[in-house]
Amino acid sequence: MAPNVVSTTLPEEHHEPQPDTKPLDPVQIVWRNVLLFIALHSAALYGIYMILLNATLTSWLYGIFLCYLTGLGVTAGAHRLWTHKSYKANYR
Repeated sequence: MAPNVVSTTLPEEHHEPQPDTKPLDPVQIVWRNVLLFIALHSAALYGIYMILLNATLTSWLYGIFLCYLTGLGVTAGAHRLWTHKSYKANYR
């Protein structure tokens, strides 16, 4: 049952912001992660370059087939995980 509301306006509440008492920790750069980030993105750009300039029709068709198969596998795994209560996913 809905409550019986008589007033259409809500009382105003004033909240003052609390001062930040502890200073922020300085950001530490993890150079291994930075180098991996650069290497992986460089490899991806090189891969795109190779696909656009050197790939044959067979390579394109095989790539499209693998994309379809990968999408089907991800969809089937997500369905099985979210639908069937008896399924337990392992990361081993």
